[in-house]
Amino acid sequence: MIESKTTVNGLTEVLNAGQQKLANLAIFLCNTHTKKAEVIDVYIVSSGDSPSDANKVIAKLYIPPVQTFSLEEKLILEAGDSLWVEAQIGDRVTVTVTYTDI
Repeated sequence: MIESKTTVNGLTEVLNAGQQKLANLAIFLCNTHTKKAEVIDVYIVSSGDSPSDANKVIAKLYIPPVQTFSLEEKLILEAGDSLWVEAQIGDRVTVTVTYTDI
């Protein structure tokens, strides 16, 4: 299992499958700010595409201060596919993704 950790600042690519096919095991979205909430969108983007409403999988997820949201839905990313997260404010949410090559 491999882990990737990214701090979201605006629209941020948090995982790119590159040349491998990946199986996502879990995504943890943690609001590290002690007083302010954050609202995020999550996108699964096919190779060659850009984040848009057409590939948005979570819209306007409200994460209270010092809270974590876990998404344990299994996702398969083909080579070149990517996972993006967009935060309304930025620098409040860290995204930890666990995955394995398949």
